[in-house]
Amino acid sequence: MLNRKKLLIVEDDPMIRQRLLDILDSDEYYLLEASNGLEGIEMAKMHLPDLILSDIMMPVLTGYDVLREVRSYPPTSMTPFLFLTAKGDQVDVRYGMNLGADDYITKPFSISEILDAVSMRLERRDRMEEYSQEKLNAVRSNLYSALPHEFLTPLNGILGMTDVLLRHSDMLEKDEIHEMHSHIMQSAKRLHAVIEKYLMYARLEGLTRDFVESQLLHLPAKSPASIVDDMVRLRGYKHDRLKDVLQDLDDHPIAMPAENFNMAIGELVDNAFMYSTPGTPIHVELKINGDYLAFSVQNHGRGLTPDQVNQIGAFVQFEREKYEQQGLGLGLAIAKKSAQVFNGELIVESEPHKITKVQLNIPLYTAS
Repeated sequence: MLNRKKLLIVEDDPMIRQRLLDILDSDEYYLLEASNGLEGIEMAKMHLPDLILSDIMMPVLTGYDVLREVRSYPPTSMTPFLFLTAKGDQVDVRYGMNLGADDYITKPFSISEILDAVSMRLERRDRMEEYSQEKLNAVRSNLYSALPHEFLTPLNGILGMTDVLLRHSDMLEKDEIHEMHSHIMQSAKRLHAVIEKYLMYARLEGLTRDFVESQLLHLPAKSPASIVDDMVRLRGYKHDRLKDVLQDLDDHPIAMPAENFNMAIGELVDNAFMYSTPGTPIHVELKINGDYLAFSVQNHGRGLTPDQVNQIGAFVQFEREKYEQQGLGLGLAIAKKSAQVFNGELIVESEPHKITKVQLNIPLYTAS
């Protein structure tokens, strides 16, 4: 039983329910049954099946009610859900699919239709779980390798230099003391930046829709062009590459708080400098595009493969073993999450080692 898939059949007609049980009777499956919607919900929450096959029209609660409850209950929210429906009930089918059903089977059904539909959905679920586990393992690996390094490296610098100053300040020259103070400040700033990014991403993950809407009523970024210009100058000075930057900036209030916009574009601009060669151009644009203000930054650097673009997320760094680099891999993740939270989008177009363009589209703000 440990390796058998649990299937829940929710069907009020005892003859149809028994036929389904007979068709699916196999060493591969552990079968559960419910005779109405309420019982089906209770069984789903109790046993957490790998797949649910449910009739639509049933007494007590309908199949739609079962689906709503299953999707709203976190442990079963992603469970494959198949509807049984009478032939020709296309309105019912569309309604069920809009609620989140994965597929439907029309009555009367054949043995092969049931077996194929169940097998296909279970295989798809297994592939999704394998993919999710691979991504989780990659995040864990990056987190375990990057997080201690990013916290401890600057902290060790602070502690080491402070210890030397405390022990030997009377033996050090003024220039040496000044240099150590400078190293301490640089390490402290690096540590502060790491913590600030981590906290920003955590805040974005925790934002609710009501809170986001309340922020947009009072805190829209009123002059994003000035934010972009200030950020480009700040990051360009940091990387000693101001002469490489070409800017073309429109201006219009956007439906994103200045703090979030500032953090998101700061990460994108910083990446453009970090992953391209000094002397190559960095193109920064801010253009009105329909109902959006599009911020874009383009560089001629290392770039990303299509697979890497699809993997953008928190604590994901690409080719860290090949390239020496700082950070937790949160830069693109912060920009992507900011776009999602504030109803925008992040678009990455890249041809590795040739050209990379990252575009952040943010809805325009219009006072009501």
